[in-house]
Amino acid sequence: MVLWRHQQLFRCGSITSADPQLGRKPGLGMRVWNLLRRLRLGRVGLILQPWLWQRDLSFSAGELCLLRQQADAILTVAHGLGWLQAMAAANATGLPLITVVHDWYPDASGCPRWGLWIWERSFRWLMRSSALVFAVSEGMARQIGPHPNLQVLPPIPDPALQPSPPRQPHSGPWQLYYSGLCGGFYKPLLQQLIDAVAADPRFGLHLSGPGSEGLRWSDGNSRLRRSGFLHGPAWQQAFDEADALVLVLSFERRHRRHLATHFPSKLVEYANRGRPILIWGPPWSSAVQWAIDQSGVLCHTTHLAPQFLEAADVSLQLLDVDTPMASGLSAEYISALFNETLHFMMVDHARLIPQGHPSP
Repeated sequence: MVLWRHQQLFRCGSITSADPQLGRKPGLGMRVWNLLRRLRLGRVGLILQPWLWQRDLSFSAGELCLLRQQADAILTVAHGLGWLQAMAAANATGLPLITVVHDWYPDASGCPRWGLWIWERSFRWLMRSSALVFAVSEGMARQIGPHPNLQVLPPIPDPALQPSPPRQPHSGPWQLYYSGLCGGFYKPLLQQLIDAVAADPRFGLHLSGPGSEGLRWSDGNSRLRRSGFLHGPAWQQAFDEADALVLVLSFERRHRRHLATHFPSKLVEYANRGRPILIWGPPWSSAVQWAIDQSGVLCHTTHLAPQFLEAADVSLQLLDVDTPMASGLSAEYISALFNETLHFMMVDHARLIPQGHPSP
């Protein structure tokens, strides 16, 4: 899913998906994994998973020949376990490895924190083995550390959505719109926001996205509305009806590295809609850091929902309808950056990092 829009907007070649079983030869790694599960040592298995997965990766002469004939480079997303296959394939073929990093995946692997060192070691080896790294944010670039060929590349927004028409003055409550996942670490703040809006007649709130059914909801309040997953004209209409777009980010310190490195995909959708953006989250998050240089974006960095609404009301009253909104995250700009960087790397082989590193 991460690469779908990149694939649609790739102009200097083509991106094809490899067989998910490419190079997978179940052997020692699979036997150890199954044994650990039978012994109810699944947590140990999670810690060892990168090492176990790599034990079962090998490529036949036919697979290597086909890869060299059909591919000029190997592209992977550093999520799940597929990047281990990509790293092994690049190592075996000598093809340059291009890595897209949207999340610091060891933190999302499910591995206990005390056992993350194997994941961290393998993940950092992926960065060192990559000829080119696309990091989703400046914070991710800092987390990766020095790299000879790293480009910050935010997610690509939906190119079909259009900027909403100018906001028209109205006497009703401010209409806030939140689009995206309503569960996970978004849930506690969204629940606070629902409760605060229910008690504040200055605001209405529309939530759309999966997970909203898990939130406590006052169905009798006409200022509160929720939808499922929206797309196409219905999604465009939700943006058009909004006075401001809301992004919430967890204040819990255990999510600090994730928020400092990850760039919310909903933010790239918001930034192209021509509406003010209200960010409620901690100052260390990549979204708040990005917003510092943007017009039409309010950041509220304390964790109380009523204070967030108070600040939003003041800002929306003062904001001129002709104020230019956030910029620099259009589909055209990001896809052009993606294409130009790849093209430059492929034609200028002198910039490539030498391939063929041994596996960790």
